[in-house]
Amino acid sequence: MTVAARRLFIVFMISVVLGAPGSQVGAAGLPEPGPVSTVTASNPPAPPDLEALAGILIDRDSGAILYAKNAGYRLYPASTTKILTALLALENGALDEQITIGPEVSLIPADASRAGLRIGDRLTLKDLLYGLMLPSGSDAAYVLAVHIGGNGQQTSVSEAMANFAEMMNRRAAALGALDSHFVNPDGFHHPDHYSTPYDMALIAREAMKNPVFREVVAAPGYSPRGQLASPANVKWENTNKLLHSKSPYYMPEADGIKTGTTRQAGYCLISSASRADRNLIAVVLRSNEADLYKDSRSFLEFGFLENPPVQTPVPPAETTGGIPEQALPGIMVLAVLVYMASRLLGTYRRRKRSASLFIVTALVPMFFRLASLGLF
Repeated sequence: MTVAARRLFIVFMISVVLGAPGSQVGAAGLPEPGPVSTVTASNPPAPPDLEALAGILIDRDSGAILYAKNAGYRLYPASTTKILTALLALENGALDEQITIGPEVSLIPADASRAGLRIGDRLTLKDLLYGLMLPSGSDAAYVLAVHIGGNGQQTSVSEAMANFAEMMNRRAAALGALDSHFVNPDGFHHPDHYSTPYDMALIAREAMKNPVFREVVAAPGYSPRGQLASPANVKWENTNKLLHSKSPYYMPEADGIKTGTTRQAGYCLISSASRADRNLIAVVLRSNEADLYKDSRSFLEFGFLENPPVQTPVPPAETTGGIPEQALPGIMVLAVLVYMASRLLGTYRRRKRSASLFIVTALVPMFFRLASLGLF
């Protein structure tokens, strides 16, 4: 066996090993969807086998941790950040105060989700909460941040936004969410904007203590009552598919809370549900489109068991240079692949067949596997 052939065999075996864990992987690198099983106390299952990288299930009333998977990992929370934005708006504003939409709505990234607000629109703070939480409007998040962060003072948009970010971090720390750092009100990707499943559960639990917040996040849809520049009747639909009766993911007991999706964060959902006298919050971070709601429903159904096990406290987050440590093995393997590819592809002129075989059997499956794990 030649040196090139031996290298090819080694890389092929690495790709096989990385492809082995978890469920079957489809053509897009995502685990194939599976059925949502119904669990009962008389037929107790094993703890949920989440496809998501991390998650946590807590009792909303006591705060007890019922199940956790990598709940101390620092990850990007995407639009689930808006839970904290809504909490601060409720604690520092008046529901019926009229807010005029300003130039801050023009600052949101082009690919951010929107509630369709325009400069000059006038809405109540309560209307803006619906625009924030149902269609996941980053424009509503910016308006609330400037309104609350400005605190009635003549401050610039950038100063008000910076003040609001400081408020977010102080409030999170006061709740015990010590492994989080927020830099914007909507969760649009920023390398220094991160949290953990445990911290997000603490924030969501605090927000769910507010009856207006509970009313907002449980609504499948809402029509704002303010003065809008749009001539058409506006109705905001909730992005949480657990709440829609015609959705295949519908769960009658579900009553919130917030979705979130970015390329870096993956698919995220912080959900809540109530059955009899038990109220639950489930946090699922860095899942994929096919399994997000299956993971969340499995979590909630598990929590409704008669005596779900109570887990030990979550360990503190561990990070290296802002990159979660769980991603480092994949990154190192990818670096090795790039090095070996450069060496092997050097033989392309002499051995076209070997180079082509290398690309097909090693690099391609490795790329899809690492992408499915969210490691680059």
